[in-house]
Amino acid sequence: MTRILILDPFHGASGDMLLGALVACGVSLDKVRDELQTLPIGGWALHRDEVKRGAIAAIKVRVRLDALGGGEESHETTSRDTHGHHHGHEHQHHGDHSHDEHHHGDGDHHHHHHHAPTDPTHHVSHGHDHGRTPLEMTAIIAASRLSLTAKALATRAISILAMAEATVHGTTPDEVHFHEVGAVDALIDVCGVAVAVDLLGVKAIYGRRVTTGTGVVRCAHGMMPVPAPATTLLLAGLPCRDGDLEAELVTPTGAALLRAMVTSWDSAPIYRSIATGFGAGSSDWPGRSNVLRAIVGETDASDATADEVAELSCELDDMRAEGLAYLLERLLEAGALDVNFAPVTMKKGRPGHRVTALVRGVEIDAVGDCLLKHSTTFGFRYHVAARRVLSRAFVTVVTPYGPCRVKVGSMDGRVMRVRPEFEDVAALARASGQSLEAIEALVLADPKLPRLD
Repeated sequence: MTRILILDPFHGASGDMLLGALVACGVSLDKVRDELQTLPIGGWALHRDEVKRGAIAAIKVRVRLDALGGGEESHETTSRDTHGHHHGHEHQHHGDHSHDEHHHGDGDHHHHHHHAPTDPTHHVSHGHDHGRTPLEMTAIIAASRLSLTAKALATRAISILAMAEATVHGTTPDEVHFHEVGAVDALIDVCGVAVAVDLLGVKAIYGRRVTTGTGVVRCAHGMMPVPAPATTLLLAGLPCRDGDLEAELVTPTGAALLRAMVTSWDSAPIYRSIATGFGAGSSDWPGRSNVLRAIVGETDASDATADEVAELSCELDDMRAEGLAYLLERLLEAGALDVNFAPVTMKKGRPGHRVTALVRGVEIDAVGDCLLKHSTTFGFRYHVAARRVLSRAFVTVVTPYGPCRVKVGSMDGRVMRVRPEFEDVAALARASGQSLEAIEALVLADPKLPRLD
């Protein structure tokens, strides 16, 4: 018997709607709160309300950030009023402050300041609020006592969100800054959902079609289309519909969570429903059920936990080495999980390269289009394959030269792999003048790292 979760964002999605739906399915908000209190951040509180949206009874989970300037109202409502957005949910743009509250390395805000390397969880003030970087936010997650499964999901969602924001604003994820209040708001949302999913004990998550809303919203940068640019990127390849309501129904954080959580957008296997819950958005439009539905089911399907991917491949014999390197970058940006080239001998004895891209099912079209656009091939092959992977989580080690992320792989609760992230090791080596080997040895010697079982 395998437990699965089905998410039905028929009227949009946001972090608070997802958390509310999971709580409505039976997850204890007290247990979620207890886990979140291990995050090294304060000034927040979680509240649960039983509300009705249209004719449907639902759970509304509110994140209040009184100590960070939220006052008696939750921060999301305040930010909505500040930005003049008309949104359907409580968490419009917390980490969702993609239009105003995120500062990037462009325009009038060239924020290239380095935060204190000795403590990536500490927010440093530079005279005005530069907010938190994705690395600092993932360091906060790593420093908590959340389970490895919850840490992995939360870290993945933050990374996905940062990548989308960076792409929209023409910068890199390292230069994205989440407004301080928005960063805390997003962390509580994302980590709360990750903890709730872990408490449910589901082995697979299925997603149904996402309703995005339509029209435009006004913000500090002027008029923005719905869905917002970052949200559009996050939903690329997923089954979506506009709907008939002129409002923003999906927030960037909601979209990032859906992309990070859902293991399949295909139909769920035959299941027996054991719990159903609705998470409410903030707005209560007449005749509208502004909710997200979650269904917990049990299935006998033996492959419910299978992780399926697609392999796209083709052979090229007329591309320069520089073009192949560029193609690799574009395929990864399009959503490929991995890309590799292998030398092959083609017809008439010509040397060439086989290009293989590993993708999730929902990314086949986007990665395939990228392959056709940026390579010289006239077509490609693909097939679906099952794979087995270790559960992954990230731990941040603070060295005298700065923070370094470490990937931890586990199976059935046993730690199988501990690997420092090469990009972080290389950055620290460049900054310190030390060798790669010296930095990696320094990181792995940290006593707080989990040890191989």
